[in-house]
Amino acid sequence: MANTKITNPELFNLGDSNSATQLPVMTTTQRDAMTGLSVGEMIFNSITDKVEYWDGTKWYAISYGVAGNDGLTAATAFISYDEAVLNGTTNGLYYLNDGTRTRQYYFDLDGTENGTGTVGWTRIDSSIATPYLGQECTSSAAGITANGLITVQAQTSPLGGGSWGGCGTGFNSTYIKARKFALSNISSNSSPSYKTSYFAAYNSPTVLRSDWYGNQAGNGGYYYPGAYPFPVTVPSPPWVLYNYTSNTTQPPANPTSLANSANAEYNGQVRYGMFSGTAYDLFDTQDRIIHVGQSTYPSTAATFSMKIWFKF
Repeated sequence: MANTKITNPELFNLGDSNSATQLPVMTTTQRDAMTGLSVGEMIFNSITDKVEYWDGTKWYAISYGVAGNDGLTAATAFISYDEAVLNGTTNGLYYLNDGTRTRQYYFDLDGTENGTGTVGWTRIDSSIATPYLGQECTSSAAGITANGLITVQAQTSPLGGGSWGGCGTGFNSTYIKARKFALSNISSNSSPSYKTSYFAAYNSPTVLRSDWYGNQAGNGGYYYPGAYPFPVTVPSPPWVLYNYTSNTTQPPANPTSLANSANAEYNGQVRYGMFSGTAYDLFDTQDRIIHVGQSTYPSTAATFSMKIWFKF
């Protein structure tokens, strides 16, 4: 009976009032591998913890009696990540109203892309805004791209002094609402201390500059122009999250307060390493802006790449 497909619409009684019926339990990958599906077939997705049904074209999560938004237009934008996971279908583009703005993002709904294995994350990519890219980046440094892969590669000319150089990319004044960050697709290129890559986040209303030139205070100076974020006015604290590749410090897991979170404003300006599969939890939700950079000495650095995910 378990392997029999019911093709005729009819009332169907499984068991009695003392037992329950269990739908097929499978992962998103197992679900997507099925073929020959009929409209109305249902499963329990063990990744999203949701009952899903096939409408003939897509899988939809059952909203447990709550209509909710579908995220397909600005008018029906999701208003939370929980709603996105509940009502979204496959990973892809959806609208999100974060309480300040409505914007379309790429969502990892099933947790298969962001590295942490947890559901409901949005991706930083060039659809958010046009990113800046430093003048000492090589032609291989694509900056923030449409598919979310962020690449930086520093060379030693034309701004830096001698054998030093820097490369940076980010958004000048476009904010995302975020509490948590996660990194995935981190390149395997090693970065010794003199060829380090960086990821920093700042709170609004910080605006980042991209007019680097040699020996300019605050932008990496004479040696590494563009490697470090360059605020118009240095805020206090100077940053809320600062990670770099030659650091082995892990961020706190499951913080219970700002003081024991990854938020540098409250934890004494602790810096962390770059880790895939780790959530950097700042514990508070604010508008934030990001920068990714790389310094180099004494020659062109290896290309560094990764994807950045966020949620609140």
